[in-house]
Amino acid sequence: MSCLLIASPSPEPRCQRKNILWFYNKDILDKVGVAPPKTWDELEAACEKIEAAMPEISCVGANYIWKLNQWILEIYWDQYARDIIDIARCKAGDYCYDEEVDGKFVFDPNNVMVEGTYNKNFSRYYAAIRDGQIKFDTPEMADMVRNLAKIYPKYASPSLFVDSTEYSQFLQQQVAMIIDGTWSLGGLTRDMRSLTNLTAERMKQLGISETTKLQPFTWGTFENPAMTGPLVRFPNVRSIESATGVYASIIDKSAEQTELALDFLMFWFSQPGYQAYVDGDLRDPVTPGGYSPAGPVMVKGVQIPEEYQKLMDSVQMMGNVENGLFLPHRFPIENLDKEAMNKLKDALEGKITPEDYAAWLQKAWMDNFNEIITKAGLTQEDLDNPARDPAAN
Repeated sequence: MSCLLIASPSPEPRCQRKNILWFYNKDILDKVGVAPPKTWDELEAACEKIEAAMPEISCVGANYIWKLNQWILEIYWDQYARDIIDIARCKAGDYCYDEEVDGKFVFDPNNVMVEGTYNKNFSRYYAAIRDGQIKFDTPEMADMVRNLAKIYPKYASPSLFVDSTEYSQFLQQQVAMIIDGTWSLGGLTRDMRSLTNLTAERMKQLGISETTKLQPFTWGTFENPAMTGPLVRFPNVRSIESATGVYASIIDKSAEQTELALDFLMFWFSQPGYQAYVDGDLRDPVTPGGYSPAGPVMVKGVQIPEEYQKLMDSVQMMGNVENGLFLPHRFPIENLDKEAMNKLKDALEGKITPEDYAAWLQKAWMDNFNEIITKAGLTQEDLDNPARDPAAN
């Protein structure tokens, strides 16, 4: 079985692999005469041309909640601070050190698949922040925010800070591009096939008025455009990629029942079981053809409809940056996290400078450091001694 199975605290079989990428309206870009951008500056130039030629639409649809304030921050902070990996990894003598893994590890910024090739030591990461080895009031942080402000909110739809309706906006051709995941490849294919006669239920799901006339259009995808410039330390941009798909859990009633349930899940997410699952979903009388992979299927030997297989084959794996350990813009303290979101919003809107934002972020970390490490289950003693296993104390 090639599906990932996480056994604790409950199994979560994840049998598809997601990728975050950009979807674009090819008709709009062709009309304006721009190509899918490969760099952030090309994205800015494309947006300028699109909105100048078609002021009735916005260039980019996104939401601030998890796309801009999480996905995009993760993707682009990685271009500036990827070497944090080499600071926060387990080293000889650490409680988490594995000679077979960590003993062979050499940080290579060009290895986009570096995640999973080393073990992390949270004590080292937080100690590096405490001791000033990792700082956030840097020219690099300000540069990233300044780059983000070239697009957000300047060329974003008015709903950016309000809701998460960007997919519906894309279908209505109110925006030219959106950032989304591979799960939308199949969904967009289905919606586009029946766009002129979507069911009332589907229109309601999308939040689109039944009187709205939708017109099909040609669409495509492109990978995350790279930020460039003298302060960008790692030119090759990565994406957010991880296992996705069906969540499954086991209710702990008895050892015998748990073993039976685990056996069933192991069958379900093996080739024979998962193939039957896919085939059954395709034959579902309630939603015939409703199966849609969230990304390339990781269970070897499973056959999916050719239409979807071609879409999945087009996905280029870029490497995974999704790691909250390296996302300093978000906090485990609710009020502070809200304040951080508002501060970044102020910087993007030009109410404060990117440098002011970077300075605030550093101060927020230092002022709240003890509470932050407590939330992480760590103590100052753990930070002082990376050989100390926090779980054992």
